[in-house]
Amino acid sequence: MKHDDFIEIQVGENYFKVINLANVKTTVCANRFEISTEPGNDINEQQAVQALREWIQKRRQENM
Repeated sequence: MKHDDFIEIQVGENYFKVINLANVKTTVCANRFEISTEPGNDINEQQAVQALREWIQKRRQENM
């Protein structure tokens, strides 16, 4: 896993961004929200839940 603080990539319609913060990688696509990390790394639950809520809200707005 890459150890950069922040990565953002936008390629086409179905791929929005990848964020790597504190060795926790979050991939956000049109139909996928994925959090991955290596064993022993801690996931900030509050940040993860907030990012998921924002993703769900964006999907709802796009599907209306």
